[in-house]
Amino acid sequence: MRKRLLALFLLGILVLPLLAQAQKYYSMEEVRAQAQAGWHKTYQAHRRSIQIDIKPHVPSVMTVPLIQCYLPDFPPDISREAGFVHIESAAVKQNKTEPAVILSKGIHENYQWDGHYADIPVTLQETVSVAHQTAKESGLGADFIYRDKLYGLQEFSYVDGNRRPILGPGVLHVQFFQNLGGIPVVGDLNKSYIALDQGFRGPGSAMPRLSAYVEKNPEHFSFSGNFLVAEKTRLAEDVPLASFDRIISAMEKEISAGRLRQVFDLNFGYTLMPDKANHQHLGESGNVFYAVPTWVFDCLYVRDARQKIKPRQEDDASCADIYERPEFRRLIINAQTAKILDPLSKDRSRFKFSGFLSWEDVQKGIKK
Repeated sequence: MRKRLLALFLLGILVLPLLAQAQKYYSMEEVRAQAQAGWHKTYQAHRRSIQIDIKPHVPSVMTVPLIQCYLPDFPPDISREAGFVHIESAAVKQNKTEPAVILSKGIHENYQWDGHYADIPVTLQETVSVAHQTAKESGLGADFIYRDKLYGLQEFSYVDGNRRPILGPGVLHVQFFQNLGGIPVVGDLNKSYIALDQGFRGPGSAMPRLSAYVEKNPEHFSFSGNFLVAEKTRLAEDVPLASFDRIISAMEKEISAGRLRQVFDLNFGYTLMPDKANHQHLGESGNVFYAVPTWVFDCLYVRDARQKIKPRQEDDASCADIYERPEFRRLIINAQTAKILDPLSKDRSRFKFSGFLSWEDVQKGIKK
């Protein structure tokens, strides 16, 4: 009897640590509920106070597919390049002069749909509606534009020969996320790695960019898209996700290390990870990408705790738009593994697709 009890005791010693290490995974609906409380906390690290007050954006979908994508060839009347579109109104085509402009303000949160920006005589909602209609009529399809949140706005002012702003309507630049099955493509590999600052060759453009420009009045309207992707096939209809707490825990480590200094925004969405067999130039037709579920933190991030944030200069674009600051990064965390894509990595394969975790893997206890 004693031997049996001893055996059970020893078995418990061996098994309990393994059970404690086992990670639990959640559905999209469960993670969305976890993230509703947001991230609100003040940290002390390296004699600095880091205040976080963030309400994450999580799309209202029930499942998160793992999607293989490609760069489509849009109708000839849109563009001759794969993954690229550019559409101009008649007024823009007739007036090809390009007067000088300067960035006067960047807005990435708390924008008003019924507000007027850059002194343009139309509301933001009307501008966005024109963009949706233009995409639909062109053959691109309005579904390419994610509707629930903008990436941001930029206001530009016309300037005279001495670069002094000219009063009156300027240029409004509205930036959209691409929509992929109800989920925005939010990851930007070019803005996630510090190594790019040191001349290290980066992945190139790997984030779809959709933009609408209104110059002076609604008749001067243009719409463009770069690196747009389309669904090729689905590797899984739904994938398991790490808890929101694990995501925040990963970022808290960056705060403790003194690298993460300020967080502006947090979005759940896809990051396009290139296939390992792709051409070196990511824009090549025929390249394949994988839409991987991620959390993207818009933030100020530096190499180490000793580095100081550079003061903004009055004549610098970063003074008007904090997203233009040299320390600005869009840190990417894998939503399945809760692992950050190391911003300091110089590994040339660091941005390539390396597989995913399925619900079957979770049931079998397989780790990725």
